[in-house]
Amino acid sequence: MDRFSYFLWSALATCTVIMACENYDFDQVKFTKVITVGAIEVSATSAFLTGDIEGLRAGRVIESGFVYSDHASNNESLRRGAPNVISQPSPFRDTITVDRAFAARITGLQQGTVYYFRAYIELEDETDLAYGQIDSFSTTVVELPIPTIVRQEAGCPTTVSVSFQINGYRPGPDRSTGFIWSNNEGVNYPSLQDGVVRQLESSSSNFSGDLEVDCDQTYFVRVFIQNTATEILYSDVISFSTKSGGSWIEQPAFPGPSVGREGPICFTSEHTLYLGAGGDDGINFNDFYQFIDTTKIWDFLYRLDTIELAHCGTSTLGSVGFAIGGRPSHESCLMCGLQSSDQNWQCICSSDRLLMFEPSDATWSTLGGIPGNGRRHYGTALTISEKLYFGLGIDFQACGRKVTPIRCRYFGDCGDQACGERADIEDGLFYLFSDIHSFDEGSLSWSKHDNLPASGRIGAVCFTIEDNGYLGMGHQVHAPAWVPPTFFENSTVLSDFHAFDPTHSSGNQWRQMDDFPEQYLNARGFGIGTKGYVIASTETEIKTFWQFDPNASSGQQWKALPDFRAAIEGTPQAAVVIGTKAFVYFNNNTDNFWMYVPELE
Repeated sequence: MDRFSYFLWSALATCTVIMACENYDFDQVKFTKVITVGAIEVSATSAFLTGDIEGLRAGRVIESGFVYSDHASNNESLRRGAPNVISQPSPFRDTITVDRAFAARITGLQQGTVYYFRAYIELEDETDLAYGQIDSFSTTVVELPIPTIVRQEAGCPTTVSVSFQINGYRPGPDRSTGFIWSNNEGVNYPSLQDGVVRQLESSSSNFSGDLEVDCDQTYFVRVFIQNTATEILYSDVISFSTKSGGSWIEQPAFPGPSVGREGPICFTSEHTLYLGAGGDDGINFNDFYQFIDTTKIWDFLYRLDTIELAHCGTSTLGSVGFAIGGRPSHESCLMCGLQSSDQNWQCICSSDRLLMFEPSDATWSTLGGIPGNGRRHYGTALTISEKLYFGLGIDFQACGRKVTPIRCRYFGDCGDQACGERADIEDGLFYLFSDIHSFDEGSLSWSKHDNLPASGRIGAVCFTIEDNGYLGMGHQVHAPAWVPPTFFENSTVLSDFHAFDPTHSSGNQWRQMDDFPEQYLNARGFGIGTKGYVIASTETEIKTFWQFDPNASSGQQWKALPDFRAAIEGTPQAAVVIGTKAFVYFNNNTDNFWMYVPELE
C-alpha cells in the first residue's frame, strides 16, 4: 500500500468510527449502580437506612445491605470486613433480579454520635462488592439520670429506695420506664435481657420504687426507657455493696508483662481505662492497652515508639488523658552521651514533656513543657472542677558506672568532666518540689498556686472529692544514690495529709487534715462520692485499706476498712475511677487487676 492509499484508508476508518459513535447513544447502556438513598427515623440508638439498585440487567444480587461506622469515613476504610465497620444485610434475603429499593434498620448505636454509612450489593459470581456513595447521620441525645439510692433502714437485709427524675417524659402505649438491677458481679451493666426489671409508673417526671437487698452482695442499678421493641435507652450505672467495707472483685488480668511494672501511665475516658508504659528499675515498657468496663475486655492498642516513661503524673480532663513529666528508660537519658550505650553505665533523668492522649483516634501529642524548672518525675496530677493540676515530684539527673560511679552530669554543668565519686553526692544535686500548678488548655500555659505547706515529696497519694483535691503521704528523698533500684532508699516516709481548694485566695488554699494512720512507701488513692480511699502495702504484706471522710471531726477522718486479700503479692501502682467503681492495678504476675465497689452507707 502506498503512502496516499494508507492515509485515505485511515481517514475513511476514522470517519466511520465517528459516524458510528454519533449514531449510538451510550447513555442508553445500563450499568448496575448502587445508590445510598439516606437515613430516616434516626433516634438516639437506631436508624432506618435505605438504598436502591439501578441498571441491573442480567446479573443476580444475592445480598444487599449497608456498612456503617463511627470511625471509618472514606472509600477505603468503609468496606465490609474492615476494622471498626459493621455490616447490616437487608432482611429481604431472596435473590434480586430486577431494579428495586432495599432497606435495613440498625440498632445499638451510641447517643450523640456521627455515623458514616453506604449501601452495598453482592452480585452472583462477583468477588468484589459494589458500593454506593458515603452518607452520614447523627444520633440524637437522650440523657437519662443516674438513680439515687437511699437506705431506708439500718442493718441487712434492708430496703433501699431507688428514685430518679426524667424531665419531659410523656407516657405512651408503647413506652415504659423503670430501673433494672443485678447482683451478679459479672453483669456490671444490666439490660432488659440479663437484669431484674422493675417497671414504674408516674404521672409526673418523678419516679421511685423500692429494692430489697440482701447481705454480702454487690448491686448494679440503672434507669431505662423503652420506646419501641428495638429502641431501649439506659442510664449509667450506680453500684453499691452490702459487704462490710465494700466489695473487691477480680477483673481480667492486665495482658502486658506485669512483674515489676511500676509507675504505669493510667487514666480513664468515659467507660474505658487506658494502661501501659511504666518500668522496672529504669528499663521501661512501651506497650499500651485499653480496658472497656462495659465488656470487660482488654485490647492492645500499639507500642509507643517515642514514649517509654514511668512515674508520670497522669489524669483525665474531660475525655482526654494527660501524662506529665516522667522517668525515661536508662538508654533514653542523653546526659551521659555515648557512655549511655555501655551496659556498665546506669542513667537516671527526668522528662520535660506534657503529653496528651486523644481517645477518639487513639493518638498521642506533645503540648509543650511542664512547670517549675521544666522537668521532673514522680510528680502528682489530679483534676478538680474540670481543671488539671500538677506538682510535687523530683528532678534527679545523673549517670555513672554500676559498680564505681565516676561521672555525672547534673543540670548540664559538668560536660564530660569527672564530677565526683559516689561519696561526693550530697543534698543539692537534685531538686525536690512542693509546688502546685494549674494548666490552661487555651494558652497551653501553667499558673502557679500555693505550695504544699509541707515537705516536697515523691509518690504522693491524691484524689478528688467534689470540688476539693486531697493530697499527702509519699516520701521525702535525701541524697539520692547512684545505682538502681536504690536511687531513693535514703528517704523519709511521710503521713501528713492536706486539702487543696484552688478557688480560695493565695495563701489560703491548703488545710491540714488528719495524718494517715500508717507509713507505707507504696500507696494509691481514689475518690468515690463524698469519700476517699487509700490502699497501701509492701510487696508481700497484707494490703491495708482505709476510708477518708473530709467532713468528719478532727481525729476521726480515717476509718480502717477490712484488709484487701492477703494472697495478692505486688504493690498498688495505679488507681482510677469509672462511675461509682474504682479499678486498681498491682504489679504482680496474674491476679493484678481489681474493681472496688464501696459499701452502701
